[in-house]
Amino acid sequence: MEALLSANTDILIPPLSLTVGAGASYIQNRRSATIFSSQVSCSPAGVQVAKWNIASSTEFCDPGSVIISFDVNNLDQHKALYPATSGAHCLFERYQCRIASTGVEDQEHFGRLVEGFTRLMPTEKKLNESALGFGTQQQVYTSADAAVPGNRRLVEKSLWKSGDHVPKPIPANGTKKVFMKLPLSGVFGGSQSKYLPLWALGAGGIEVSLSLAPANQAVITQPTDHATGVQGAAGSGSTNYALTNLRIECDMVSIDSNLQEQYSRNMLEGGALTLHTKLWNATQVYLPENTGSFDVSVSKSLSRVATCFQTFSEELTAAQQATGTMYVNNFRMYPSAAETCESHMTVGSKRFPEYENKSISAHFWKLTSALGVAKSLPHSLSTDVESYARNSFCVGTDLEACPLVMSSGINTTGGQELAFHARGFVGADPTTAVDVLRRCWMLIHYEAIVEIRATGCHLLT
Repeated sequence: MEALLSANTDILIPPLSLTVGAGASYIQNRRSATIFSSQVSCSPAGVQVAKWNIASSTEFCDPGSVIISFDVNNLDQHKALYPATSGAHCLFERYQCRIASTGVEDQEHFGRLVEGFTRLMPTEKKLNESALGFGTQQQVYTSADAAVPGNRRLVEKSLWKSGDHVPKPIPANGTKKVFMKLPLSGVFGGSQSKYLPLWALGAGGIEVSLSLAPANQAVITQPTDHATGVQGAAGSGSTNYALTNLRIECDMVSIDSNLQEQYSRNMLEGGALTLHTKLWNATQVYLPENTGSFDVSVSKSLSRVATCFQTFSEELTAAQQATGTMYVNNFRMYPSAAETCESHMTVGSKRFPEYENKSISAHFWKLTSALGVAKSLPHSLSTDVESYARNSFCVGTDLEACPLVMSSGINTTGGQELAFHARGFVGADPTTAVDVLRRCWMLIHYEAIVEIRATGCHLLT
């Protein structure tokens, strides 16, 4: 022991490093920029795609500062507008990003993708995100007298129930300004934090586009009054709205001319600027008639698949969607299957895990492992057991050989199928449509490299 310790290398601990901290004098300027959309307004009944172009001939863009803002105008003179989620992502069904005219990201089912992972955020963080969107009506207690030991309303109104955060409506003829991040974007989200060299992208810059979802898939047309619990009449919720004042706000960074010259020279000599990131592929699969046992497979040629997730829904009726159970916010599982549901994944001939995930608890453990919080003391998920087993269910599988480093995911360029195998995913009465899953969303998180050269931008997957 002493021999090993004596051979160890000493470092100067920060409290004894009595010097001036390192600086970055090459950063010349940072400004808060506003980019307006090329569309004046968007609506489900009109122009349905909002586009922005982030460009500059001399600057970098800080991706972590990018946020989208717009005004949601309820155009109905008599009905309130009831969003399907507390965040504004429910209004959109597709997100796309192009760099120097090259398609880099294309997230189908955007609203559902974001909502699924929003439900897994710690509650305080989720409340912060909803404050940027429509807000939440939910209170910790219904009233002061509800805070009585043994009163069941303490549990029923708890903000910890991840599937029960009720968004605030927009009154008739009212307007709500909302902000929306792109949390799962590989360009602007947390997957990469490198400044984006807009000056190297030419006039094409970075194009961001969001496609609106149909109104009846984004807002509730037969809402329930949150205070009284009384359900409104059919068509009592507005579906007539428009988005205006569409903007992207971000920080632009200018650097010293000498350093800028080094970047430019590198590209002129045939070098490349590379961004290492992780992107998403979302595929919806319709399940055949089943009794809780089914297999889902997709084929994607990707060099490094890091993680794979699955979420589910029964086939929703028009009545369910009108009253607020919609594909954008429905992540179905059945409490009656809490101890009997089982699953595993295969990639080619490899099986993950070696034995079945059996029970809700086993699936929750694998989910926390796939999200990278299983071994962390300070990090947590907000999903409580009741919500997870009812309306916030997500299966996660980590496919990386070494989760601590990049580029250790599994290679599927040889034609290997990614397949999910489920058994016992059924409610108490499989003869009813509501107790049988009929849709699965396969969410693949994979590594990619965006290579920027003088000749253009290239996406390597």
